[in-house]
Amino acid sequence: MKIIVNGYGRMGKETEKECLNRGYEVAVAESKEQLFHIGDADGVIDFSVPESLGGLLDYCLQKSLPLVIATTSHTEKQKEEIVSKEHDYVNLD
Repeated sequence: MKIIVNGYGRMGKETEKECLNRGYEVAVAESKEQLFHIGDADGVIDFSVPESLGGLLDYCLQKSLPLVIATTSHTEKQKEEIVSKEHDYVNLD
């Protein structure tokens, strides 16, 4: 299984380490440009910044990739964007 870790701060690094410990292949994206050039994957775990949400949602929908949004501090408008996209989601608020 190949997991994309989007955002490579403290939590992104910890997530990469845990995924590798579990035997998953990991690709790290530190920018939107890197994310768009990674290629095939089985899912995305996002620890980036709220401002990158739009491109990330569109990318995952286009590729039919499951997405875990672990980024915090989204605005109400961004939360509405998450909910309005045509995909299955779980709201943990």
